[in-house]
Amino acid sequence: MFFEIADDYQKIAFSSSPERAKKGWSYSNVYYLRDIKDIYLVLNGNPSLKTVADVYTFCLNYDIVSEGKKAWTERAILEIINSLKNFELVDSTFTPLRGVLFESGINEGLTPSDYGVFKTIFYSYFRFKDFIRLFEETDCFSGVVFPFMENCRFVNRLALIDLKTVYYIDDSRSEIMRFWDVFLKWGLTLSVLDRVAGMILFGDITYSTSAVYFVREMPSSFSIISAIEDLQMGSYIYIPDALKQIAVLTHFPIKTLVNKLVTECYEDSKYCLQSTSAIFVPTKDKHLFPVIDNTYMSHLLKLY
Repeated sequence: MFFEIADDYQKIAFSSSPERAKKGWSYSNVYYLRDIKDIYLVLNGNPSLKTVADVYTFCLNYDIVSEGKKAWTERAILEIINSLKNFELVDSTFTPLRGVLFESGINEGLTPSDYGVFKTIFYSYFRFKDFIRLFEETDCFSGVVFPFMENCRFVNRLALIDLKTVYYIDDSRSEIMRFWDVFLKWGLTLSVLDRVAGMILFGDITYSTSAVYFVREMPSSFSIISAIEDLQMGSYIYIPDALKQIAVLTHFPIKTLVNKLVTECYEDSKYCLQSTSAIFVPTKDKHLFPVIDNTYMSHLLKLY
């Protein structure tokens, strides 16, 4: 899909909230929610642990495994404990402030209740809210943000096409650039954000990007076949292209759209799903291909 930044677009400095009292290092780069949960449980069950070194040793001695499967380091433990402080789950003495907070145990996957705890943090923590507000600024594209990199190895530009605005993160603020990745990882993990890759953004030069949006619940009355027909893509339709367009327009989760397409094709003989070999399915787009009996479906054929 192609989008164009207007010639008269505004380039605005991304405005981050000032540090708050006692927050300190507020850009904690912790991507895995289970790690935060597990370290909280360690502190909650072991009040004698009062240093990063204590927690590090405990994790090694009791075979606590990082969700990312990486070996623990004191630096990683420090980042997690700092996050717990920022989220007001522990105080400066490593003492938990919320008691029994999580339903699952150490080394166990998150439960729906645990996800609810992290959703509350996601929507309330001021560093996440710095990015959330970008999605609330627009109605035309319903808050789609197009992140891209300009002469940088991190995302340093956030485009809002309909408002003809590109927010730029100053070169000196790499901590904000890295935190965008944390924000996106949390949002995708919690299923509150979705992302459509393979976007092309035309501006002063051409950029490869993705469309990021807050997901909406699909109403039962929604017909994906009708939505595809409205796009007027012809009688032989490449499914990933259709799903990308519909996702950006509706904000429905990609997975939900894929499932809906399969269901409607079984119920309506007007269209037929066409299969393809797995070797022709791009790795980054696999989630955009319906899978039936272990076979990828690539095209939609209109029968009449």
